[in-house]
Amino acid sequence: MNTPISDLVQHTAQALDEHSGVRLCVAFSGGGDSSALLDVLARLPQSRQRGLRAVHVDHGLNPKSEQWAAHCRAFCDQRNVPFRSVQV
Repeated sequence: MNTPISDLVQHTAQALDEHSGVRLCVAFSGGGDSSALLDVLARLPQSRQRGLRAVHVDHGLNPKSEQWAAHCRAFCDQRNVPFRSVQV
């Protein structure tokens, strides 16, 4: 029996196979959507083969923006995904 996460991983793997050769860079806000996407991609060897990485853009608009960037870095570190934070 498949779990919802395994279904999502399988669907994402199929989508990657359909779009071979595409390099992967996730725009990573640290919110639920981008976290789920990055977590699923980090589970797939074909994502890593395509240079999976994450970029967080810190606009400095939120007083806790530095904390968000740190959260994003820790999330990526836990999954061994290269991470870059850009302040604008």
